[in-house]
Amino acid sequence: MDSELSVVLVIRLLFFNFLLLWELGNGVKVNNGTTNIKANGDNTTIGALTDAEARTLRLLFKSLQSKNTTQLLLSYPICSTNMDAEIRCSCDNTKNRSACWVTAINLASKMLDGFVHSSISLFKNLRVLDLSSNFLTGSIPPSLTTLQSLRILDLSRNKLTGPIPDSISDCQYLNIIDLSNNMLTGVIPTSLGKLQHLQRFDLSNNMLTGVIPTSLGKLQHLERLDLTSNALTGSIPASLTTLHNLTILDLESNKLTGSIPDSISYCKNLTTIDLSFNNLTGRIPDSFQNTISKLYVYLSYNNFTEDCTDSKCLGLERVHM
Repeated sequence: MDSELSVVLVIRLLFFNFLLLWELGNGVKVNNGTTNIKANGDNTTIGALTDAEARTLRLLFKSLQSKNTTQLLLSYPICSTNMDAEIRCSCDNTKNRSACWVTAINLASKMLDGFVHSSISLFKNLRVLDLSSNFLTGSIPPSLTTLQSLRILDLSRNKLTGPIPDSISDCQYLNIIDLSNNMLTGVIPTSLGKLQHLQRFDLSNNMLTGVIPTSLGKLQHLERLDLTSNALTGSIPASLTTLHNLTILDLESNKLTGSIPDSISYCKNLTTIDLSFNNLTGRIPDSFQNTISKLYVYLSYNNFTEDCTDSKCLGLERVHM
C-alpha cells in the first residue's frame, strides 16, 4: 500500500511540474507582450515575465537537460520572489500590473547534463547564476560576460572545458567566481584584475597553465584565492602580498618555482597559506615571525634550503614542512 501511495505522489509531482513548464511556454499574452506567470499560492509572486525572458528560460531549460536527464523539478513555481526559489524574480509593482524579470538562477545539484546556452546573456538583471554540482559539458559561453548585474558566478563541480573567457572582467560587480572542479584549460586572464569587487576567487582542480597574473594584486577586496591543483608555473607574484583583506591563499599542487615573497607579512589577515607540492626554493622568509598568530602554514614537498626555525615561525599556530 505504501509503495502504491509513493508512486501516486511521484506521478502527481511530475504532472505538477509539467503544468508549470507548459504554462511558461504557453502563457497568456497580454497587451504589452508579456507572459503571465502563475502565483504560488502564498502571494510571493503574481506578475508578468517578458516574452524575451520567458523564451530564454525555455531555451535554457532545454539546453541544460539532455535526453537522458530526469525531468527538472522545481520547489517553487517559476519566477517566485521567494529567496529559496530556484528561479527567483524581482517585480515592479508600481504600474497597473506587475512586471517581473529573472534575478537569480539556482539550479545546483539538479543532475543536469546539458550545456550552458549562450542566450543566458539575455537575462540583463541576473545577479546570481549557480549551476554547480551538475554534469554540464561544453565551454563557458563568452556571451555570459554581458551580464553587467551579476554578483555570483558558480559553475563549480561540472565537466566544463575550454578557456576562461577573457571578457569575464566585463562583469565588473562580481563578488564570487567559483569555477573549481572542472576541466578548464588555458591561462588565467590578466583582465580579471579589473574585478574590484571580487571577494572569493576559486579556480582549483582544473588544468590551467601559465603564470599567476600579477594583476590579481589589484583585487583589494579579495578574501580567498584558491588556485589549487592546476599546472601553474612561474613564481608567486609579490603583488599578492598587497591584498590586505586576504585570509586564505591556497596555491597547493602546482609547478611554482622561486622563493616565497618576504613581503608576505603584509597580509595581516591571513589565516591559512598553503604552498605545498610545488617546486619552491630558497629560504623561509624572516617576515613569517611578524605575521599574526593562528596562521596555518603548509610548505611541505618543496625544495627549501632550510626548515622553519622556531624564531622565524614564532606565533604560527601550525607549520607543515
